[in-house]
Amino acid sequence: MVRIKVVIAVIGAVFLLFPLLALAQTWDSRPWDEPVSCPRCKSDRVVYILYGEPKLDEDLKRALESHKVELGGCIVTQESKRWECRNCKHRWGTVAPKVGNPP
Repeated sequence: MVRIKVVIAVIGAVFLLFPLLALAQTWDSRPWDEPVSCPRCKSDRVVYILYGEPKLDEDLKRALESHKVELGGCIVTQESKRWECRNCKHRWGTVAPKVGNPP
C-alpha cells in the first residue's frame, strides 16, 4: 500500500513539475533590453553579443533587426566579449567563466 502511494506521489509530482519546466524556458531574461553604456566613450550605442544557437523567437528577431543584438557564433573562448560599442568599437564583458589557471 505504501509503495502505491509513493508511485502516485511521484507521478503527481512529475505532472505538476513538467509544465513549470516548460515555462521556465520562456522566463529567460532579455539582457539586451537593459540600458548599458560603453565604459570607454560613454555612448549608449551598445550591442549585446549572443553566442551559441539561440531559439529565434519574435523578441530575438526584433532585437536583431533593431541592432540591439549581434550573433557571436557558436564558439565561446576566454577572449569572447559580451558587449560592443557601435561608436568606438570597444568590446567588454566576460562570457566564458574563468576556470582556474591553465597548465
